[in-house]
Amino acid sequence: MYQRMLIRGFKPFNPLELARRTEEIVCRGEERKYTAFYATGVYRGIATGYAVGCCLRCYFCWSDWSRDFPEMYGEFHSPESACKKIVAAAKKWGVRKARISACEPTIGFVLLEVNQT
Repeated sequence: MYQRMLIRGFKPFNPLELARRTEEIVCRGEERKYTAFYATGVYRGIATGYAVGCCLRCYFCWSDWSRDFPEMYGEFHSPESACKKIVAAAKKWGVRKARISACEPTIGFVLLEVNQT
């Protein structure tokens, strides 16, 4: 069983095992699932790639259903594709900061060298 949202009386789960199972859903080779790429005014403007899937069930999480049902949300992107989409959002909205956020972005994390241009 894949651990979804926590409900009253839930059984304790192993977050490391959930991370492994989540990675099987949200990672495909070097590709990772994302729900969106855009920029917002928070933090004085930041471009974000929103990841899918998490091994934690924090009660204050704002990641919506993509955390609990990762098989149903997002599309796969290579690190290069995700980077290009984040940079495009930053340029479109004139912001100078970027991040990968939501859920647990380090699941199946592939580092990509990004040069500031």
